[in-house]
Amino acid sequence: MSANDQQQLQNLVFSAELNVENENLEQLGPIIKTIYDTDRQETFLEQLAMFVRKKEGEIERMCNSNYQEFIQSVDQLLKVRQGTVNLKNKIIDLNYDVQNSGKKVASKKKELIQTRRIQKNIDEAVETLQLCLHVLDMANRVNHLVEERKYYSALRTLEELRTVHLRKAIQYEFAKHLQESIPVMQHDVKNAVTKEMKEWLFKVRQVSGEVGKIAMEQMKLRQERWKLKVAQNPDLRSVPVSSPIEMVMNEENEFNIVNNDQVHIDFKPLYQCLHIYEELGKRNEFKSNYEEDRRSQANLVLSQSFTLREGNEKGFESFLQDIVGFFVVEYVIVHSTQNFRSQTEVDNLWDSVIAKVVKIITESLDECHDPKLFLQIKFSLFTFIQTLEDYGYNVHAFTDLILTVFQRYSDMLKQRFLEDFLQTLLYDDYMPMPISSPAEYEAVVDACWFKEDHRISQGYPRTLPFSQAYPSCCLDIKKFVDQYYTFAEGDSRQFSTVDDIAKQTLDNLLIEHVNGVLTSKLESQNMSQIVQIIINLEYFHDACGELEKLLKTKRSSHRGGQIKLKAAEEFRETSKKAEKRIFELVNSKIDDFLELADYDWVPNSVQVHPSFFLHDMVNYLTAVISSTLYNLPMSIKIFIYFNALSHLASSLCNLILSPSVKKINANGVANLEVDVTFLEHFARKLEDPNIADAFLELRQIVTLLQSDNVEEYLDPSTRNRKYSLLKPTDVINLFDKWQDQPLLAMQPEERVKKRAMESVVRTLRSSTFDVQQWLKGRTVFVLTTTMISAFFIYNQKGEVLISRLYRQDLKRSVADIFRIQVISNTDVRSPIITLGSTSFFHVRHDNLYIVAVTKCNANAALVFEFCYRLVNIGKAYFGKFDEEAVKNNFVLIYELLDEVLDFGYPQNSETETLKMYITTESVKSQRAVKEDSSKITIQATGATSWRRSDIKYRKNEAFIDVIESVNLLMSTKGTTLRADVSGQIMMRAYLSGTPECKFGLNDKLLLEKDTSHRGLSQKRTNAVEIDDCQFHQCVKLGKFDSDRTISFVPPDGEFELMRYRTTENVNLPFRVHPVVNEIGKSRVEYRVTVKANFSPKLIANNVVIRIPTPLNTANINIHVDAGKARYVPAENSIVWKLSRFQGQSEETLSGEAELSSMTVKKAWSRPPISMDFQVLMFTSSGLMVRFLKVFEKSNYTSVKWVRYMTKAGSYQIRF
Repeated sequence: MSANDQQQLQNLVFSAELNVENENLEQLGPIIKTIYDTDRQETFLEQLAMFVRKKEGEIERMCNSNYQEFIQSVDQLLKVRQGTVNLKNKIIDLNYDVQNSGKKVASKKKELIQTRRIQKNIDEAVETLQLCLHVLDMANRVNHLVEERKYYSALRTLEELRTVHLRKAIQYEFAKHLQESIPVMQHDVKNAVTKEMKEWLFKVRQVSGEVGKIAMEQMKLRQERWKLKVAQNPDLRSVPVSSPIEMVMNEENEFNIVNNDQVHIDFKPLYQCLHIYEELGKRNEFKSNYEEDRRSQANLVLSQSFTLREGNEKGFESFLQDIVGFFVVEYVIVHSTQNFRSQTEVDNLWDSVIAKVVKIITESLDECHDPKLFLQIKFSLFTFIQTLEDYGYNVHAFTDLILTVFQRYSDMLKQRFLEDFLQTLLYDDYMPMPISSPAEYEAVVDACWFKEDHRISQGYPRTLPFSQAYPSCCLDIKKFVDQYYTFAEGDSRQFSTVDDIAKQTLDNLLIEHVNGVLTSKLESQNMSQIVQIIINLEYFHDACGELEKLLKTKRSSHRGGQIKLKAAEEFRETSKKAEKRIFELVNSKIDDFLELADYDWVPNSVQVHPSFFLHDMVNYLTAVISSTLYNLPMSIKIFIYFNALSHLASSLCNLILSPSVKKINANGVANLEVDVTFLEHFARKLEDPNIADAFLELRQIVTLLQSDNVEEYLDPSTRNRKYSLLKPTDVINLFDKWQDQPLLAMQPEERVKKRAMESVVRTLRSSTFDVQQWLKGRTVFVLTTTMISAFFIYNQKGEVLISRLYRQDLKRSVADIFRIQVISNTDVRSPIITLGSTSFFHVRHDNLYIVAVTKCNANAALVFEFCYRLVNIGKAYFGKFDEEAVKNNFVLIYELLDEVLDFGYPQNSETETLKMYITTESVKSQRAVKEDSSKITIQATGATSWRRSDIKYRKNEAFIDVIESVNLLMSTKGTTLRADVSGQIMMRAYLSGTPECKFGLNDKLLLEKDTSHRGLSQKRTNAVEIDDCQFHQCVKLGKFDSDRTISFVPPDGEFELMRYRTTENVNLPFRVHPVVNEIGKSRVEYRVTVKANFSPKLIANNVVIRIPTPLNTANINIHVDAGKARYVPAENSIVWKLSRFQGQSEETLSGEAELSSMTVKKAWSRPPISMDFQVLMFTSSGLMVRFLKVFEKSNYTSVKWVRYMTKAGSYQIRF
């Protein structure tokens, strides 16, 4: 071991001696490490052992030097121990003596404590007895208070007993029993006060009739006083009773209806009962019981029976008085209590009663048939209505009852006059009316507004054009109108309705009875009678103008405008029917002449004179026009001529074109030409030369058949000039019948003509000659459209699976014809079969016959295309189109037929478009139909092209306007009674070509049927809830349910893209806090604060707040923070206008209204405050447009604009 290591070990030991408590051996580590590194462990151990022996020697020397002192210390400790034992014995003895003394003191203390406990128990017993006696005394006093009808004191005593005294004695059984009996005692108090209330209700019911009688008598007095004032001041004529002006002028005559010399109603039992129930916390129970009792009393009043059969109206008046008295009492209760009987509850009761009252009165009127009694009833009802209206009740239903009475009165008048009408018309001779004296002439002129006619002889006797029925009817109608307006006197408010009823009744009288009787006479075969009816109808038509003037003079002075009777047009229409009837009679006679015609179309010679029947017919027409139809206007005569000759010409055309005529030759055509020339000559001699045009088609037939160049018909210009009325089918028919003589016997020119005719027929029948070529160049175009009269589907057995008739030209039995002619006849191979004028087009598919039937010259290709298109539609819906599919889906097939055929004309047959309209599930494709059916409420969406493809704009723009109307009704307590938003999304599309737009709304848009999120709040779902939405029919909704996007091809210009409504989570743009205090009867103080709830970055424009004021407001002082405010007397409101209103700002109006010194019988009803406003870039529903994308094949750039605007709908705040 080196000297260095030894030195370090010594230092370590020395350090350890100084810090042995800390066991500082940190220096040992490096030493040991050095020993191991140098492999000197044995040397180190030897040195360490030497060090230990050295220290042990030092310890032994130290112990030997201190041994004597240790012995002395031990001796001293032994002596101290002996002294301690002696001291312990003395303490034990002392403790024994103390214990003996304490036992005596403890015994005395126990005796004292027992004595004091007994004394305390005696004191508590005395106190408890006094408390119990006091409790029992209070319980006994409650019964005495109830007997003395001091119900409130009894309740207060019971409450004091329960909350104070019984709590101190609750540990006793009697107290517990007494506490349990308190509700019973409270119930006894309630029963006692309820009994008293029932007695009061019975008394009120007994005097209600008297109250109503007094109220109606007072209204009659007010009416009389007002009539006198109106007579003194005509300017007040338009002011009704109970108006503010009348109330002010009647103030000095105020009368207490329920407290006067005749009747006195003490409302103390009601107020007391209300107070007791309120103290018991059963105010709602009392309100409910009172409501039920009053409803029962109202039903008792309504159960009264009365009759008007014998003309006695006392029972009727008593009934009205009971109703008035009942609701006058209700009015007093409403305005003398608070939070008990609301106006709404009384109005509901009134609404339930009013319908029954109207029904009772209406039924009783059925027994009355006396017009005078109806007048008395009307005046009683008028007083009844005004009395109730004066107390603020809604009397619109009774107003309608007045009109019903008026209508019944008018019905009686109409029935009475109708009997006279029928009597007059029954005995009318339908001949011109003879006049024998000037007095008779003057009477007729006064009765029927007749004006002098220069065509009538001036001497006497003379004959007037109309028959006797006309002036008699006019005289009765005048009387009818006069009595009509007599009934309406007294109520200026009903004048407008009376005017309307008068006009309507008079119209009905003229249309249903006068015009109806004349119309029934048109079935006559007597042409003279029909002519006279036409003349009478002309005068009745003119009389309508005079009646309009009469009604205008009778109508109320404040109404303007024209009066137009519908009867005038009805008389004109009936006159046309009469003219048509004359046409029928004349044409029938012409048909009789035509039956005498015996044309030989292949004669051997040409006749020189026209057919004999034509002479007779012309003589007949001339005689009828000059005699029977002499009094008719010339225009009608000309029409009769034209119609008769047109009918004759048409009959002659049909005659030569008839299938019964097999052959015609040149001689037959020449004979026809003689007849046509005769008829044209006769027509040209008539007063209108255009009548000869009736034979134009007949003349063209003759000209073509006599032409040497029949091929000119194929030339469009020539055909339009010479043969414009000849159809190709008629030309083919005529040329086929042409057979002058055998071909070998013909002259060369005749042979050329025949071959030309055959060439024309081949051309017309060939496919190269289109109908459009025939139409080319014509001035009048005839458009032939494919029209299907019936549609059938048969199976291979001939059973009808589907049957639909679209027109009346076929009967359902036509289905049997096809079965017999086609299905049962295996030889038939043609898809078209024509039987007479009926054509059957059929298509075979699998085991089905699809048949279309038509009676017109339809386009066969279009009919077949429609049939095949229907098969494809069936496949799209059912998967396949066979007998089984048809039977399983016959209802759906009928729906499809109704959609693709409209009155026989094919409509839209695009499958995708039909699936938008018809979403009925088929048997084999339920899943496909469900996918096509949208969950959205849609009215009509489709894939229809709404725009032309050639639209071009220099600048392509699309504008979206989201416009919302907010409706609000806020209660007086600040709760929202109604809050909803009606919105629409308007789009203006100025886009070129046919673009497809994609439009996206909020990601989280909940519709009415999306119930999965209805339970979550808006904060959690951040969703906009829409109750209903409707889209434009151009919209496709394929992805709307998944991501709230729609696609559409927009119409050009402006259109409504979407309409929606929401009632949930409405963000109100404004909050209104009104404070309105009535100070006595002379002043009303206002303080209205309006706060904007939208962002401060937004501004509302055109904000208008209307604050109602009492009717008797005399002056108003107003102060506003912003905007302008003024009082508008005509509206009884303060109008506060702010042109701009910053978001999150608050504005206040304060003011004071001074009222006129009058005693207002009915309290101010406080109509709600209303608001108008417009807020841009804000939506109350939270609806937002996410994007608008435009795709077009030319890939042009478009500019899109989106604007939001919220405006006020019905925005009202009650106060």
